[in-house]
Amino acid sequence: DCIAFDEKILNTLYREDQYNIFASKINLPHISVFIDHDDLYSTLKRLPKKRLEILLLSYFMDMSDNEIGKIMKLAKSTVQHNRVKALGFLKDSMKGVK
Repeated sequence: DCIAFDEKILNTLYREDQYNIFASKINLPHISVFIDHDDLYSTLKRLPKKRLEILLLSYFMDMSDNEIGKIMKLAKSTVQHNRVKALGFLKDSMKGVK
């Protein structure tokens, strides 16, 4: 016998991932990510590599400043300074972008 399920119930039993085939890849020594927002990608690519890597490790890998400092061989204060500067640059550059 076949059991009939309500479509709403069926839709709660699984999740379908959506992937944008036009995403752009950022490849750095300690992290690689795909960005599917063109304006964000362009802005991120304008950051100095060190600041970009710190930002990506912080937000995509959920790493602390201490952890980032260890793998990049930087002082925690240097990581923090560069992360704050990168965020400020993003904020200024992305104003008005949806």
